Amino acid sequence: MRKGVIQDAAIMDADLGPSGKPRGDGALTRRSRDGDWVKRGSVSRFGYKLHVKTDIENGLVRDLEVTSASVHDSRVDLSEPVRW
Repeated sequence: MRKGVIQDAAIMDADLGPSGKPRGDGALTRRSRDGDWVKRGSVSRFGYKLHVKTDIENGLVRDLEVTSASVHDSRVDLSEPVRW
């Protein structure tokens, strides 16, 4: 019997690279072009957000999605049934 699933998100920090450099396609920097800034409390972080749907009964990951860190948790819906 399936008891349900939990959806949660975690921030993954990315390399900031040197500051003051442009981030366009031609930029010569190590900074991630897809990462973004997010502020939790008084701490600002640069990177990505990992959204995970986990089965409660056995702890298996059922679905996941990676977005830039600035995407709000409510904008990612992993409630669609998994099609295996």
